[in-house]
Amino acid sequence: MRANSIGVILLLAGFGAEAWAGASRPKTFLAGLRTAVARGKFSLKGCPKLRAEQWMGLLLTSTPVSYEAKFAKGCDIEGTVALSRNPFPVDLATRGLPEVTRLKAVVTPTIDPELATQTLQVKLDAREGALFASEIRLAAFSLSVTGAVGLDGKEREPPSGRVAIAEFRGKPTRYEEKFIFRH
Repeated sequence: MRANSIGVILLLAGFGAEAWAGASRPKTFLAGLRTAVARGKFSLKGCPKLRAEQWMGLLLTSTPVSYEAKFAKGCDIEGTVALSRNPFPVDLATRGLPEVTRLKAVVTPTIDPELATQTLQVKLDAREGALFASEIRLAAFSLSVTGAVGLDGKEREPPSGRVAIAEFRGKPTRYEEKFIFRH
């Protein structure tokens, strides 16, 4: 999990870029995602970071932690998310992605401490995910991501998981792909 943003869930907003411009199949769409990220067309590097005490707060309490991002250089998302150990909604505006202007999902986190290694094993399951161009739903997806974050808030294990696309451009589909985020 990238502790310097709110993790891979925000990378969901990257589903777009060149892939949306004419992509007619989910596989082409995901290939476009990889290309867009590699070319730096969409970035989260300049987004606010979660501090170590916020990660600890999530681990130790059931009190939501507020995360707010605003469009800025290197931060291509905008919105507020109340991170919690319980399922929470994500609704973020995006920029820099052709067609895709909004990402919505319901995220269920699992945070397990590993005291021997001083890390938090983090799993994020996004359900009811949707990407929008204005008010038009472009895709429906689910996503499962795992990674490890140190108690200092730094990433210890690159996030990996799978994405499943259930609807693409208004048509039902079944497409699933595994991934690993490399930084």
